[in-house]
Amino acid sequence: EYYDDTDEEERIVSTVDAR
Repeated sequence: EYYDDTDEEERIVSTVDAR
């Protein structure tokens, strides 16, 4: 599940972190 609650730039990092 991916969480794009962060900014567009941090969204990429959030996706890997939310893994």
